[in-house]
Amino acid sequence: MNKRERINLKVTGKFKRELMSEAANLGFFQGKGRPNFSRFCRWVLLNGNRPIDREHYDELIRLNINLIKSMTLFNQYLYHLNRERKILEEKGIRDNNKKFLFALEGQAQEVAEIQAMLREMQKITQKIYILENA
Repeated sequence: MNKRERINLKVTGKFKRELMSEAANLGFFQGKGRPNFSRFCRWVLLNGNRPIDREHYDELIRLNINLIKSMTLFNQYLYHLNRERKILEEKGIRDNNKKFLFALEGQAQEVAEIQAMLREMQKITQKIYILENA
């Protein structure tokens, strides 16, 4: 059986409550919903920094899913546009170029939306980085 040793730490009552609250807020619990401060401290000592606030994960995951969906649709659309471009070049048809150019202009809006999502993801990632290195 593994024998565990204890590290004692003296802090003020206020600081202890703050640490216990932080452990609870970050999801370190033991039975009956009590904060598991030992697990929290072990995590901090092993990883060298504080854990990420879970609320940022949800937002980042949602943005990532939306970005993947947008990029998948964008990729499919570009595939079809490229195929249409090749057909136009082979047949030498210039009348359909207006339709093709209109479709390309529509992609500019899609690219702008993807860029906006990327900027939003960068902001959230920066928040997480700041929290982790605080």
